[in-house]
Amino acid sequence: MFPLNYSDVQNISEDFQKIKNKYNIIACVGNIQPNIDIPYFSIEELFNKGSREKFSKFLESEGLNAEEDIYKVAKKIY
Repeated sequence: MFPLNYSDVQNISEDFQKIKNKYNIIACVGNIQPNIDIPYFSIEELFNKGSREKFSKFLESEGLNAEEDIYKVAKKIY
């Protein structure tokens, strides 16, 4: 998980480019669709149980356990 603002993603900032080069970005979560070739999930959707389950299934399809791995990753970053 990397916090980036919309303009960093749209303008392919140096920070965003470094992240893209070093990591396999599997999804984008935010409040504005950045129109990049990565699956996007809005923050609002994640408050809806059905959409949250869809997000969890997506993460599982990518080999992540949504309940465990996301919190472990976030802890390492922050």
